[in-house]
Amino acid sequence: MLGDLLCLMGTVLYGVCNVSAEYLIKRHGQFEYIAVFASFALPISLVQTGVLEGARWSQTVWTPAAVGLLVGFAACMFAVSTLIPVFLALAGSTALNLSLLATDVYGLLASILIFGAQVWRRVCRKIVRQAGARLSGG
Repeated sequence: MLGDLLCLMGTVLYGVCNVSAEYLIKRHGQFEYIAVFASFALPISLVQTGVLEGARWSQTVWTPAAVGLLVGFAACMFAVSTLIPVFLALAGSTALNLSLLATDVYGLLASILIFGAQVWRRVCRKIVRQAGARLSGG
């Protein structure tokens, strides 16, 4: 029950964040939004990384593959952080949230069609188990 409530709270707050970002972008412009966002996000991210991952950073073996993965992740996060305001200015927060939901469906289809995942069997079994537990009062 607590997990469900936390999930719902996270979903609502994410929606509020997107709607607020759309409002700020349409009122103040994309570049100002990105600048202010980055000026707050960088220090918060650095403190969070230092506190939560400080020991792991000192123990990491910095191979070219590890550095490449970190640089690739940073490049993807940079692209997302700079392209989402453009998308919000053009299409709005409703279209953004719906497109993010659609990416989950595309990921599921890719895992089934490309990688041959047996998702349907697991999902059906879980639904049957949960329905049976609820019907039996458990």
